[in-house]
Formats: sequence, C-alpha cells, structure tokens
Amino acid sequence: MSDERHEWISKRAYGLWEENGRQWGRDQEYWLRASSARDHMEKTRASPDGREVLARRDRLAAGLEPSPSERVPDRHQKVLIVDDEPVLRFAAVSTLEDAGYLAMEAANASEALIWLRMQKVDAVITDINMPGEMDGLGLAAKVRQLWPETRVIVTSGLVSLRASDIGEGVRFLRKPYEESALLGTLADAA
Repeated sequence: MSDERHEWISKRAYGLWEENGRQWGRDQEYWLRASSARDHMEKTRASPDGREVLARRDRLAAGLEPSPSERVPDRHQKVLIVDDEPVLRFAAVSTLEDAGYLAMEAANASEALIWLRMQKVDAVITDINMPGEMDGLGLAAKVRQLWPETRVIVTSGLVSLRASDIGEGVRFLRKPYEESALLGTLADAA
C-alpha cells in the first residue's frame, strides 16, 4: 500500500470514528469502510476534489445527457443489506452509500422484516445462508409476497442459482462480487 493511500484511508477512518461519536471497538469497521471508499474512488477514477461532480453539473446545465459513468442513483432510494457477516455487510453498505443510495443493514431475516414493516424499502440485497428461522430465499419470497414493488437480489458464495431457482423478480449475485457488479445488478433490477 502506498504511503499516500494509507494516509488517505487513515484520515477517512479517523473521520468516520469522529462522525460516529468516537465509539471505541469499531476500528476495523471504520478502516474497512474507508478502504472501500478509497477503492471505489480509484475504480471510478473519482477525484478527492470532486472535479467529476462539477463536470457532470456542467454537462447537465448545457443540456447534454450524462455519460453512463456520470449517472447518479436517486439519493432517496433505500436499500436494505441483509447479511450475517459484519465485514461483508459493512462493505456493501459503504459501497452503496458511496454510490448515493441510502443503505440500511440487518444481520438476519427477522431484523430485515422489522425494517421492511417500518418503512418503504426500494431494494433488498440478502445473503442466502443466514442463521435464524428464515434464510435469504425465504426472505426473498416473503418480500415478493408482501412488497412486490421492492427489488430483491440474493447473494451466495456457496451455491449458484438460476432465475428459475429463485423466482420471478429476484436476481442472483455470486459472492465474492466486485463493487461494480453489486451496483450494476442493483441498477439492472430497477
């Protein structure tokens, strides 16, 4: 890791620590979120000073269509990440937040159903293998039954599923996935 990259991630992780009330014991979470943000910045060639944001604004002001890389999701779209692995869940949340989504998280299907009953969620991304009374496929079926307008993406690193295996209106994303694959699958499911 270069010194510049390490310094950037360190500063961002420290900023997250301060933003979240200086809570102790969450260093790894903040480091992973900062690393994910840096990875996203490098993959999208985003600049720390926001030059690409200004370029997008200027293109829109001139009446030009934004390029595919300049399209930004509706910042009011809520995405619920359901995964019992905290590191994977935090990484997905960070990726989605960096892309402009409002991301929420749940460690299992029971927590996810609480979120879904409390507020409208535009998409659910759930791991298949989770502890509890219901796995990810059961959660996907429940979401399709009770909230049919909510997009559903199921993920797994243990099994590979076809569309006929998971039901209508549900997408499958194999783990481990790249940030771009997560964002692309979410956009395609819209």
